[in-house]
Amino acid sequence: MLISEIFSSIDGEGSRSGYLVTFIRTIGCPLRCSYCDTSYAFRPDNNTKNLSIEEIINECISLKNKRITLTGGEPLIQPDIWKLIEKLTDLDFEVNVETSGAVYVDKKQFSYKVSEAYYKGKLFFTYDYKCPSSGMTDKMIDKIFVELGTNDLIKFVVGSAEDLDCMKSVVTKLSPYNHKNQYYVSPVFGKIKPEQIVDYLRENNLHNVRLQLQIHKIIWDPNKRGV
Repeated sequence: MLISEIFSSIDGEGSRSGYLVTFIRTIGCPLRCSYCDTSYAFRPDNNTKNLSIEEIINECISLKNKRITLTGGEPLIQPDIWKLIEKLTDLDFEVNVETSGAVYVDKKQFSYKVSEAYYKGKLFFTYDYKCPSSGMTDKMIDKIFVELGTNDLIKFVVGSAEDLDCMKSVVTKLSPYNHKNQYYVSPVFGKIKPEQIVDYLRENNLHNVRLQLQIHKIIWDPNKRGV
């Protein structure tokens, strides 16, 4: 499997924000979001390693974190990703898959072990709904967002008033399907002020949307890799 980097850091966003996590960043992505901050993972470079599942597992064990985040790029386009997920959850790691809404996964086709991990909460998905400023909204697959599991999240990255309106429209449409109302919104770094988002949430009574800031970009240089 082509891997951009494996490293230990705090999770900068989402339901595990602030916890120590091992990140596994894969190579390759079908999208080209305007604000992408991991474009170095689009294709192999001098830092890329071709690792076996066993080698990835050994690296995760050596880093000693029980929480894993699979990210990219787009991890779900990797041929052996489900074998890796099955192995990780088998070893009692808690796995979060950070993915866009552009790669459909039929959860009915999960293997028994992956399905068991998913329904026990050892595996969950953070879906990144692409708003207009990303340039990728037309790539979103609606049924992904209405087939959410209990522990799955939807994340919106917003950089404009149009993005905020898009978020509101999607949340309004999806709320009947999202049983825990796990919606997160964060600003495109340097494009919109967090207080603008707070004002919008308040003015539109979006009580089930949670503001998040990418705390890794506050702690370290926003362009620093491996954090």
